[in-house]
Amino acid sequence: MLEQLLIRNFQCHETRRIEFDPHVTCIVGESRTGKSAALRALRWVCLNKPTGDDYIRHGEEEAKVSLYADGHKVTRKKGKENSYSLDGSKLKAFGTGVPTDIASLLSIDEE
Repeated sequence: MLEQLLIRNFQCHETRRIEFDPHVTCIVGESRTGKSAALRALRWVCLNKPTGDDYIRHGEEEAKVSLYADGHKVTRKKGKENSYSLDGSKLKAFGTGVPTDIASLLSIDEE
């Protein structure tokens, strides 16, 4: 179960925390407040998409998104460092995919 999403320097979000309720399946808010960017951040941490670095907030050097799910913390970081970590342990050599440990934890497939 998704518990919390922490977004830092991703598109319009300088810092944003979203706590997920197990009974609610939508994100609501005023226009132009970053709802779509929050969904893109969730997709980025789960699927390593979008690629590139255009989503790094203007004027910042790094984007970082952490997802708390099932008692674990998955972090995706891009800037000087391009990495994933799971519960604080760095995972490297993931190419354009998602590290196996994270894919297994999240049980998410793009198809």
